[in-house]
Amino acid sequence: MRAISNLITTRSNVFTVYVTVQINNQGTTEVFAEKRILPIVDRSVDPIKVRCFEWITERWR
Repeated sequence: MRAISNLITTRSNVFTVYVTVQINNQGTTEVFAEKRILPIVDRSVDPIKVRCFEWITERWR
């Protein structure tokens, strides 16, 4: 891949973004709550639109 990386490009207006939001205690690393979402963002329009999203649920092991 390194040999051809300067020869290829990709262009897209639609992206998947992984978002993690945390609420923590100020000045510490203690996390009170955390949520994750997976939006699909379209930048071909102005303003940018979130086309859809889903909440990511994690299963405890």
